[in-house]
Amino acid sequence: MSDPTMLSLALLDAPVGVFFLFFFLGQHLTCQIWCPSFWVDKLCISQNNSSLKAEGLEAVPTIVASSSTMLVLWDDTYFRRLWCNFELSLFAKSGGLEQLRVVPLWLAPWLLISMISFYIYGRLASIALDSDPSFSTQNLAGYAVNDSALEFGTHRILTYLGNTQSYDLFFIPSCVAGIASFQHKLDGHKAMLEGMQAFDIRASECFSETDRHVIEAQVAKLFGGHEGEEEAVIVASSQPDDPDGESRPAPRAADKVDECLDRFNEYVRGPLREAVVQDLGGAGDLSWTICVLVYTPSMLLMLVVVWVGLPLRERMGFESDRQYLLANYIECFIALYTNCMTPALQLRIMSFLSTKIQGPSLRCVTALLASMLVNVMMISVFGVQLGALEAFVLTRHPAFLGGFLLCATPIWLQNLRLFWRGECLSAKQSCRCFTAQPGYNVLKHG
Repeated sequence: MSDPTMLSLALLDAPVGVFFLFFFLGQHLTCQIWCPSFWVDKLCISQNNSSLKAEGLEAVPTIVASSSTMLVLWDDTYFRRLWCNFELSLFAKSGGLEQLRVVPLWLAPWLLISMISFYIYGRLASIALDSDPSFSTQNLAGYAVNDSALEFGTHRILTYLGNTQSYDLFFIPSCVAGIASFQHKLDGHKAMLEGMQAFDIRASECFSETDRHVIEAQVAKLFGGHEGEEEAVIVASSQPDDPDGESRPAPRAADKVDECLDRFNEYVRGPLREAVVQDLGGAGDLSWTICVLVYTPSMLLMLVVVWVGLPLRERMGFESDRQYLLANYIECFIALYTNCMTPALQLRIMSFLSTKIQGPSLRCVTALLASMLVNVMMISVFGVQLGALEAFVLTRHPAFLGGFLLCATPIWLQNLRLFWRGECLSAKQSCRCFTAQPGYNVLKHG
């Protein structure tokens, strides 16, 4: 099958559609079998029945301590909520940082916007292929025995360098979408790390102020460190109510509570913040996993181009379908490790410009021009690699293998620099798997 329309539907539209279908409705389509089960306090603890609510609140320490993983859906209010801090302290002491997953709420919208923009790019390019199947193979001629290998290979590289530039126009939607979404990511990530750096549990908000001293005493008990301090905390949390109806710790016990709360503050500012940076990276970092996911529609477009060009492989100089497909599948891998760097480089540009240019309009225009320049550069590098690889496959001249390696090596090194100093985002959990279990309000415990 070489019809561009049907190939685009089968290899581009259908996979992207399936992805979005499972992204939004996967927990229903899988009948809750393939996704993890979550306990969410606001959903699982009754908010209307006071006796059930009290029972649920009493069970919180047992439930959190029994959980295998804690997923934090972070926004800028997370560390300002006392109950969130309480649950975090419980899990930190029972489960440790290894099983703590922090997913900022800005991540999913940014990912969706970026994927949609790359899908639009792929759709526009597939429309061009539909109107002219030779759109991506223009001016590619076969190699004759009497031809000069160096001249043929050089012409091949220059031809690919020109042909790939025709795709620059289709990158404009992704660049425009990236400007707004990247700035949102930078602002959100910066706010998260700054909020953790200045964290103080005493400034946290509590819906019911009568619960504040009890919760703070529980956190202090967890971070007491010494048996004597834990006993002092217990004393502090069991003092009789004052005339205003609030529980007040004794002065000496209150000092112990403050010391223990300071330990929790230092824990959030230090080890927890470092773990989040290790997991998510800095404000200007993107993980290889996320970049590949964003670039997936473009990779699917590559498959469409490969199969559309199969009937034209003799004109392009390939001796057999096997040789053509093998070379093009290698080129798909080249596209993966070359072009997936584009979102990461665009984010680095936005991060740099946000510190140098204060005016938002000027910053956006500059970022757009710089992003387009990055796209041109990466597509050019991609085109040179394709041309050198095909020149070597068709002529077996070692100069083109050397040229390919000379061009690909800096790209590999840049991949290592951008991504493999530490994976920025772990994809072990899915944010879409929250479903209310019928009749499951409070986990009973002894």
